[in-house]
Amino acid sequence: MAADDHVRWTLHGRVGRITLDRPERRNALTEAMWTRLAELATGLPGEVRALVVDGAGGAFSSGNDIEMLQTSLTDPEATRRFHELVDRALQAVRDLPIPTIAAVDGVCFGAGLMLATVCDLRMAAADARFCAPPAKLGLVYGIGETQALVDVVGPARAKELLFTARAVDSAEAVRIGLAERAADGPAGDAAMELAEEIAALSAVTHRASKRLVAAAAARLPHAPWMEELRDQAVASDDFREGRAAFFAKRRPEFG
Repeated sequence: MAADDHVRWTLHGRVGRITLDRPERRNALTEAMWTRLAELATGLPGEVRALVVDGAGGAFSSGNDIEMLQTSLTDPEATRRFHELVDRALQAVRDLPIPTIAAVDGVCFGAGLMLATVCDLRMAAADARFCAPPAKLGLVYGIGETQALVDVVGPARAKELLFTARAVDSAEAVRIGLAERAADGPAGDAAMELAEEIAALSAVTHRASKRLVAAAAARLPHAPWMEELRDQAVASDDFREGRAAFFAKRRPEFG
């Protein structure tokens, strides 16, 4: 299997699926995989209305490949280049205007956790385990990676996870907000079901909601674009269809 084949892309109607596909290494991430992730996230087909990110072979990701890190972190310049690559991929996923769901089976450690936290939602299987282990390695996450964790669990909980480097099971992940939903079976199946439910609703609403929630979380001051999103929605085909469906007592069919 070629290096870039370790990240697999599939399209299921309006739902896209990115699968980390290196099960023999519990989907440990390489530079080629980060590059491919960035390419996929920045080049999604226009018909995609929701995205699931998962891992093959019963694991989400064990983190960055340790053997790769021995060559990627050899000196300050190499370290900077590697972190820029990771940051580009994470930012590309974070910037997607569509809802994104990380489907977590098994281990979700280190860089795998960072990839999961830049998704909008996380679905955790019963065997899911989450861990931020840099304190065990003497490493430090970048500000973008740290911010993603803080955004999901808050600053105090992020500190606790980073200070202890402990693994969190599925039940605790849901309790502390590290995962939004628990799956009875494989997380990928449950995440695809949720993604299809989301993809059937208004893309206009989803795009605006992502921007507005981010602005609210950052406590940005009121700006004209916030009102413009609301006005654009009222003028959209989605609103016309949603209103017509409501009065006709039928399911809306958004374009």
